[in-house]
Amino acid sequence: MTNTAAAIVGMCDRGIAAQLIGLLNVIRLGRKFGAHAVLFHTAGQTAGAADLHMLLEPGFVSRWTAALTKQVELSGRPDLVMLLPDLSEAHLAGRIASGERFVIDRPPGILSLMDEGEDQVRREVAGIAAELPFIPEIGAALSEAVGCIEAWGGEDMSQAVALHLCRGGGSPGPSPDHVADEFARSWAARQTAAVLLFADCPQAEAHVARADPGLIAAGGLWAGDLGPEPARRKVLDILLMSRCARIGGASASLTARAAAALGGRRFCPLPEFLSPGERHQAASALIDRIVNDPASFLDLPDLVRSAEQAAIAAQTAGQGMRLARALCEQGVWTRARPFLRHVIAASALAGGDEALARVEAGRGLAESVLNHHATMQCRQVLDLIAGQDDPRDPASQDGFLVALLTDPAVESPTRDRLADLHLGRDGAMARTLMFPVGVLAARSHPAVSDGRPALAVWACRLDWQELLPDEAACRPMRDRPPLHAKLAMLGPELAEVEQALVSGHALASPQPGETLDRLGLAAAALSLHGRHARALRLLKWLVRQRPDDPLTRKRLADVMFRLDRAEEGHAQLQAALRSRPDNPLLHLSLACRAADQGDARRAWDAHRHAGLIWSGSRIVSLLADQLRNRLAARR
Repeated sequence: MTNTAAAIVGMCDRGIAAQLIGLLNVIRLGRKFGAHAVLFHTAGQTAGAADLHMLLEPGFVSRWTAALTKQVELSGRPDLVMLLPDLSEAHLAGRIASGERFVIDRPPGILSLMDEGEDQVRREVAGIAAELPFIPEIGAALSEAVGCIEAWGGEDMSQAVALHLCRGGGSPGPSPDHVADEFARSWAARQTAAVLLFADCPQAEAHVARADPGLIAAGGLWAGDLGPEPARRKVLDILLMSRCARIGGASASLTARAAAALGGRRFCPLPEFLSPGERHQAASALIDRIVNDPASFLDLPDLVRSAEQAAIAAQTAGQGMRLARALCEQGVWTRARPFLRHVIAASALAGGDEALARVEAGRGLAESVLNHHATMQCRQVLDLIAGQDDPRDPASQDGFLVALLTDPAVESPTRDRLADLHLGRDGAMARTLMFPVGVLAARSHPAVSDGRPALAVWACRLDWQELLPDEAACRPMRDRPPLHAKLAMLGPELAEVEQALVSGHALASPQPGETLDRLGLAAAALSLHGRHARALRLLKWLVRQRPDDPLTRKRLADVMFRLDRAEEGHAQLQAALRSRPDNPLLHLSLACRAADQGDARRAWDAHRHAGLIWSGSRIVSLLADQLRNRLAARR
């Protein structure tokens, strides 16, 4: 069988940590299901398979990897990054046996099936990692470095703790790999063992360690030479960290995740691993440092990225104006200000200075150094200002939908305030999304300046996954919070109703409307997380309670599409449209579903209907680009 016909294909075109994670996933799943599996890399990229060839024995690399060329056709393969958490081992085995082929597209870590235990997966991966045939130079350097560190510490490295920080160089723009020093030090302070600090350059290690005597710069304990290849030093750091008892690092740090996977160790994502009290205390200390000692940051990227992390805490803790004023001061912040227009704008608006927020957001939209995520935040600030002046402002309403469906951030106070503004009442946007405004239990973290909780964004997005730009945009909605936490937010009725439906016992009828709303959201959450049988059982009962409810029909359609029962899905979607023919999102949903089936005529006809209802809408325009991409992928 050729590599292009492999049952499981891994995709990876980034650095060595991502390569190792991709390789471990491919080997584990290939062996587990007795399937042909291969990791593809992007030919010609400096972070491609050449890195693996410089680190592992060539024969092993050739066995498990291949170059990705333009002739390789991978479209149409379901992505196991999205599917695996909601598939059982038996279910995936059956699909592979039937000839279905899958892709693992840039995994954020080690993947596991819904019925696999965490310890089981950790042991399997560590066993594979122990078999990786690193070249002799790596093995010799590892032995020497471990010896030096253990001689310094007087004990086995397995007793130590590793902390990885992404620092040094790069663009000052946002980085998911960044965690500010204060959060890292808060985690390190609770450790009872020695904390070895690893960073991406020696200067960064020394800088952070100088500010905290409790951190030991690992690079300073070993002075060996691995030659000019940076990938070799990177993999040595990963292997050293893998020897430690546990590993802390930014939640998106592939380096820290790769180390944890190789060693079968526990990964502690930061700042999420901290308690609420620890996070609050660390955030306050970070804000104080930004205000009082901005020169203490390593470099411009460290300063900018730390300010972005501080902004979320400042906006929700009543310190938005304090942070905004500090960022506007001259001196060390002068060079940083163009990169922080969005932070100043959002912080000023949270602090009540609408004029400053408007000016900085406007300048941010014209700032060439800001990336798409930052300009998106500037636009959200202006949309929120317009909505606060007039909640019926069409541009603000349209901007809220764009933010809801395109902003991938897990925490975004301005976006959450937009949601609170437009969905916190039974207004036009609540009717368009058909969102059950009365389901107040579906609220999460404090995200507005007066301390009130904002509507949980996952709940607002739950019924419109097909409108999100790609599968990666769905991951935050699935991962945070996990399914059990989502269901817990929706009240106690689900268990009682499910038990009655399974046993055939009669349920009280009619149920209160708010109860049905919560049960509908629960069914949508079950469907999102692959519990299709439970979702179907609940939704069929809800249809009997509300036969003409368009949202229940739409949710039933979503389950059918996820089960590849497209004809039944379209029938339910049409039933929803018969109840609400004036709902543009239902037309856009139909357009996306048709595009995914390769039906261009139906897709563009539905898109045209949405445009007639929502003339000039940004979301309609954005969906047009998505339709072109989806239809092209089906050709």
